[in-house]
Amino acid sequence: MGMGTAPCHAWVITLDGLKAICPKEVEACEFAMKAANFDWDKFALGIQQEQFDDLPDGTGPESMVKAWEKLQAAFKRNTTVGKSHLELGIGHYSSDDGDRYDEIGQGCYFTVDNVTDFTPAGEKFRVHLEEKNWTVFG
Repeated sequence: MGMGTAPCHAWVITLDGLKAICPKEVEACEFAMKAANFDWDKFALGIQQEQFDDLPDGTGPESMVKAWEKLQAAFKRNTTVGKSHLELGIGHYSSDDGDRYDEIGQGCYFTVDNVTDFTPAGEKFRVHLEEKNWTVFG
């Protein structure tokens, strides 16, 4: 029986931080989730497990997914600075699948992509650079 670990890392934003950037869209998501008897944890788990693909029109989950996509678009729009922007993602964490040293909290979390960028020196030599992640036991 094999064992292994997988490294994970992300820039994250709290729900309160998200509400500060996109208050109307967060409210619309929460309204759609409440109508379908969901909360952020249940919705994030469904998204992560790809349970909402190919939904029939008019279903509760379809309205949640549409509201989520509008929130993602608003986040991108509201975080655009010059030619760059941030992108919003969602995930679900279970401490049963993790480690006691994990820094992310139980349940739903929001990820933010496009946060970091190369320095001028890093950009100049970017062709020679490759990002790697790993974990070690011991």
